[in-house]
Amino acid sequence: RYETSSANLVEDFYVPALDRATTYDRAVGYFRSSVFHLTQVAMSDFALRGGRMRLICSPHLDEHDAKVIQRAFGQAEERIVASIGHDIEKALQDVAEHASLQMLATLLEFGILEIRLTYKPKQTGIFHTKIGIISDGTDSLSFDGSANETFMAWSENEERVTPFCSWRDDYQHRQVQWDTDYFEDLWESKKAGLKTQALPDVVLENLRQYAVPDPQEAIEQVRLAQLGQS
Repeated sequence: RYETSSANLVEDFYVPALDRATTYDRAVGYFRSSVFHLTQVAMSDFALRGGRMRLICSPHLDEHDAKVIQRAFGQAEERIVASIGHDIEKALQDVAEHASLQMLATLLEFGILEIRLTYKPKQTGIFHTKIGIISDGTDSLSFDGSANETFMAWSENEERVTPFCSWRDDYQHRQVQWDTDYFEDLWESKKAGLKTQALPDVVLENLRQYAVPDPQEAIEQVRLAQLGQS
């Protein structure tokens, strides 16, 4: 178990795990591209050696958006596009966030990262589960805890992460399999009460303009932005 009060979540857990990984599946309530500003070392090595990440997160919908979607399901994409567009505009106002947005767009463009959105179309409440599955193709670990995939969660908040390792014992092996099955069902939109969909085309087109021709260049921009703030 890793707790912010007694461990560095990034240096003690996130970086060593991704350093050995070929795939990373993550389902979280919230995601911010600024997390790449913090984890660029782990994510850059992972990406450049052919790693692949699948991310499921909840769009940031205010109470009005959620009510509109419940009344008229066909308006869901319009509300999601507006929400993500607002996040992009906010990121462009900060040098480090802009670099992280570039890295996000580039990882998407090169197929290193795939993002799907999940939400509750017919009920109140939000998707708030937080799990991850990291694998090297033979062994896997899954983890759950309080942390979203955001800069604040991994660097500033008081958070706790509990990993389970498929190679340790039957209990942990079953836990990893349960988390893996849950993620796959969520990815394929097979969870009751939830709708999972790909990023809308208009969002992908908007993000594509910020991608750079080489993932290494995007990673370097994040590194330089990080140095500029240190």
